[in-house]
Amino acid sequence: MSTIARGDASGALRAGIYRGPVTVATTVTVKLGDRTLQAKVITLADKPGWAAYYVFDAKDRADMKPSITVQDADGTVLASLAKSGRG
Repeated sequence: MSTIARGDASGALRAGIYRGPVTVATTVTVKLGDRTLQAKVITLADKPGWAAYYVFDAKDRADMKPSITVQDADGTVLASLAKSGRG
């Protein structure tokens, strides 16, 4: 899993890719401090096991370090990326 963030005074956009089990029910959550954001997930056509995700938040700053979790429909954690540093 990977992630990037770009932002300005209006907020930040976070995006990334995930490789692993993925279905239309796969979810990605981004935790920033005490807030949890639900990202949009896009499965990549003709690339089984690949997905992209993105989320924009007006309260986010690109320098904040998120915790990101990928889950299947039943809540099974498929992957996670823990924050480090400023959060």
